[in-house]
Amino acid sequence: MSKRFLITTLITCTLLVSSIGLANANMLVNGNFDDPLPSALTNGTWGVYDSITGWTKGAGTAGIEVQKSAVVTPDTPSYYIELDSHYGKVNNSSMYQTLYLDLGSYELSWMYHARTNNAGDDNGIKGFITDTGTTNQVAYLGEISKTKNNMISTWENVIWTFDISAAGTYDLYFAAYGKDNTLGGFIDSAELNPVPEPATLILLGSGLAGLAFYRRKRK
Repeated sequence: MSKRFLITTLITCTLLVSSIGLANANMLVNGNFDDPLPSALTNGTWGVYDSITGWTKGAGTAGIEVQKSAVVTPDTPSYYIELDSHYGKVNNSSMYQTLYLDLGSYELSWMYHARTNNAGDDNGIKGFITDTGTTNQVAYLGEISKTKNNMISTWENVIWTFDISAAGTYDLYFAAYGKDNTLGGFIDSAELNPVPEPATLILLGSGLAGLAFYRRKRK
């Protein structure tokens, strides 16, 4: 194996690792909801907003309820979201973030916490993707509804995967569903990342295997 081949392999692996690292940078703005709010919240308090950094309430809904350790301890340092909000005749709210998404597969990872032990979807959270500014749904991400008693841990990681068939601008939604009683599931630590193409992973694996072979041969 030539020195030139080794250098080429090293460069290729470096570029691939770099591209995968960039792909794993969170695409969401304020996915942990800890950016500054329209008004400051102190521990044990909450507020309902038409928008916060990166997120806007869905049309016709009560708003985005942000809590600072009001009911539970956040998964991230300061704040978490409840979408069965106060201040509205329809309390089951939604919020969205507008994103440019390329053709490909994506993974949305976030932390879920049930608020009550009431049965019947009292803590329901769902997710979906629409064309920007429309109700045209292009992907249904999933849904979860649990009670506090049937959760594995205090905060549970939820992972939804979806495909985008045409590059463009989309709205990514979280929405409450089920009982409309101002008591709903909580959301924190949301991250959106592209799923690396299998061919990229194969190339990286081949490059690393080549380097390992070269090292064994040199010994």
